[in-house]
Amino acid sequence: GHVCIQVKDHGPGLTEEDVAAAFGPYQKLSAMPTGGEISIGIGLSIARSIAEGHRGAISARTEGDTITFTALLK
Repeated sequence: GHVCIQVKDHGPGLTEEDVAAAFGPYQKLSAMPTGGEISIGIGLSIARSIAEGHRGAISARTEGDTITFTALLK
């Protein structure tokens, strides 16, 4: 079986360039954190490693100010 997890974030959104680079380690994207937190750009890279460790994948899709992250785990 498979598990599909989807998370939608309504915020400043991401550019297509950001989406293409988002899962690389230490990637700082154009959108700034909205909660005042500090970002070192490693969270999505860790998420991808976890998904791949479960023989799955993770992706991102942006539409305006909404980004949808989808993780498929096997």
